[in-house]
Amino acid sequence: MANRRDIERRLLGDITDLSTAGLGMADLFRELNSLIRAGLPFDAGCWHGADPATGFLTSTVSEGLDVEGFRDSAQLELWSEDSTTFTAIRASGQVTRSMVLGHQGRPERSVRYRELLSAWGFADELRVNFDLQGGRWGSAAIMRTRGGAAAFSPAELALMERVSRQVASALRGYYLPPDSEPAAEAGPAVAILGPNDTLVSADLRAHALIAELAEDVRLADGIPSAFITAAKQARGLAVGGQAAAAARALLRTPTGQWLVVQASALEGRPDGSVAVVVTPAAASERMPVALLAFGLTARERDIALEVLRGRSTQEMAARFSLSPVTVQDHLKSIFNRTGVRSRREFVAQMMMSHFPAVAEPPTR
Repeated sequence: MANRRDIERRLLGDITDLSTAGLGMADLFRELNSLIRAGLPFDAGCWHGADPATGFLTSTVSEGLDVEGFRDSAQLELWSEDSTTFTAIRASGQVTRSMVLGHQGRPERSVRYRELLSAWGFADELRVNFDLQGGRWGSAAIMRTRGGAAAFSPAELALMERVSRQVASALRGYYLPPDSEPAAEAGPAVAILGPNDTLVSADLRAHALIAELAEDVRLADGIPSAFITAAKQARGLAVGGQAAAAARALLRTPTGQWLVVQASALEGRPDGSVAVVVTPAAASERMPVALLAFGLTARERDIALEVLRGRSTQEMAARFSLSPVTVQDHLKSIFNRTGVRSRREFVAQMMMSHFPAVAEPPTR
């Protein structure tokens, strides 16, 4: 019988192979669900892609769950003070947390457990963020039912934490700038969601987008989970007196288009309808994610953006209170990570190849 070390070694190897298989994100999640389940038993799983800069969940693949519970789950994820939300886990500096261990053996202290998990027959849940080099590339939750396997152990949380880095690395690859991408249609797509976040009305572009973003999580009217999450965020902002603020996230479609999803509560009412507006992402909105995907550090991202703005080494040194030599060291690292040899090549790669018509390379 294989011991835990052998199981871990095999699992990590399988995930490495899977990450190079050229699968779409949804298919990757489905395969991960099966692979990890073989080494770390569970009864249901829910996997999410995310806007890596904000952690906003933008896609969902699930197995063994009542999909109609997604709306309640999204509400609790965004607006409850539960210590097992993905955001709370990340804020704590941890990667994984389980319902039982995270509440000292008293999961009933958790609003998520009381209102969702217990009603669904689950005894424990392990949640994990796929964080890597400053970005949250996705998140997942796996659950065990009552009468099944025991609560998740510290060793199993540690295993999932080690797995998470490889999964994050695989997900990060989906956000690297492609050699080419489909042209985005001009103009917004607009959908109106009613008080229960079901579709009330949509223009033709929105209907086409809803079909393109179709997921395993088939909510009423086929609304993508990104729309539901944005609507919940907008309603919460309205409750907090921030109705003028719009929930906002960057997502990438299965065909490779970059889009910005924004939602706002109509008339500022949290219990009314919500407008979801989707527009092509501007270069300025995509650039921070592209730099994250290359694995640049926070300081390297700062300097890379200054290079794209045409700043000289001396200007960057003054701006960041660094020596010119330190700036040059950062530039060398940026070039190595992005596979170029000079700042002109870097700008050409980032701006001309992937973000055409935004800017010409600087002459410095």
